[in-house]
Amino acid sequence: MTRPSDTVFELLSDEEDARACKDISEDACKEQPQSFLLQLLAQIASKCADTLGSSRVVLPWLLSSIGAPAFFIAWLVPVRESLSLIPQLAIAAKLRKRPIRKGVYVLGAVLQGLCMLAMPLSLLLPEPSLSAFAILLALAVFSVARGLCSVAAKDVLGKTVAKGRRGRLSGLASSAAGIFTIGFGLFLLLSDGKTSLPLLVSMLCVAGILWLSAALLYGQVPEQAGATEGGASALGNALRSAKLLKTDSALRAFVLARVFLISTAYTIPFLVVMMFANTDGSTRALAFVILAEGLAALTSGVVWGIYADRAAHQVMMTAGVLTAVTLTTVLLAPAGFMTAAGGFAGAIALYVAAIAHQGTRLGRKTYVVDLANADNRAAYVAISNSVIGLFVFIGGSLGWVAQRFGNDMVLAVLLAMALLGAVLSWRLKPV
Repeated sequence: MTRPSDTVFELLSDEEDARACKDISEDACKEQPQSFLLQLLAQIASKCADTLGSSRVVLPWLLSSIGAPAFFIAWLVPVRESLSLIPQLAIAAKLRKRPIRKGVYVLGAVLQGLCMLAMPLSLLLPEPSLSAFAILLALAVFSVARGLCSVAAKDVLGKTVAKGRRGRLSGLASSAAGIFTIGFGLFLLLSDGKTSLPLLVSMLCVAGILWLSAALLYGQVPEQAGATEGGASALGNALRSAKLLKTDSALRAFVLARVFLISTAYTIPFLVVMMFANTDGSTRALAFVILAEGLAALTSGVVWGIYADRAAHQVMMTAGVLTAVTLTTVLLAPAGFMTAAGGFAGAIALYVAAIAHQGTRLGRKTYVVDLANADNRAAYVAISNSVIGLFVFIGGSLGWVAQRFGNDMVLAVLLAMALLGAVLSWRLKPV
């Protein structure tokens, strides 16, 4: 008898045989439709939560609205990105000891939900600096918990969904979350004046609830027990995993390309800074940013996902080129370009930059999962993420560069990085 999950899976994967599998066990293959659907729903919930609690848009807006010092705002993105990546070598070592690994994701999702819910409570503190510090502390815990989810999700995905369908899953989740983001952006666009504090608080609370929902969904994934050999101490395994960069040329080339494609992540915040310079925190400006990112996810998610299943390294290359084209346009355009036509021109630039960032994320996630096998997948993910985390943290210094030399200098640096990342991605081993 055909289960509802089988029918949905066949529709979403565009294949008649839901149990035609590559690279996963026979038992996992039988449960693949249910695994696919549950992970898809969990990803949608987490991506919608990311929109409502974005460290690139929502949290800076919140801190600005309470008059927090700029120091705290400048470190939101580095803390959010780096602390979710750097500890992953140790996390992967602990993960390896567990035959069933979905519980690690559930723990991470619950912690992220609680951190989102804790942020509004910090506003009850008497000083803006104290509130900002509490939010930054909650974000740090959130980021480490995100690292738990990152390592576990890729390992479970590799065990439960066959090669050739993983990129499609991520792409569908991105597109579905994009629809939500667009709807929310349109709601903001219909509002007038400055963004209200109660609205921002409500956004964080809903984000927390969505993360808890993702934990509940993921806990039902029918994961099969995996190998636990090599589950040494966290430090010992971390050091051994780090040696992969020396011995594995394919992994080393991927990590190097990914280092330079960090530029796609930092491009958006700096474009936002330029766009918001003269908007006085208007809801219209926030709506344009959210709509741009939502439209990018909706229109590019599935396309990037299908493209990534065929040639993930080419997706990374294309994303680098798109970022470089966007930055070149902004640098050569007349002053005030980002706020021209009521911010519409800037919204287009942000849209293209967001498409590029979507491509980088989907391309590198699919590439590293397909490059690895069941024995080394967690280590591959962890070592690449940990190295990138170090460089992302260093990226916090871009704020100093912008303050000393101006935003144009930062955009020029990001442009050069994007081009180099595109070239290095083009040279990667096809998987």
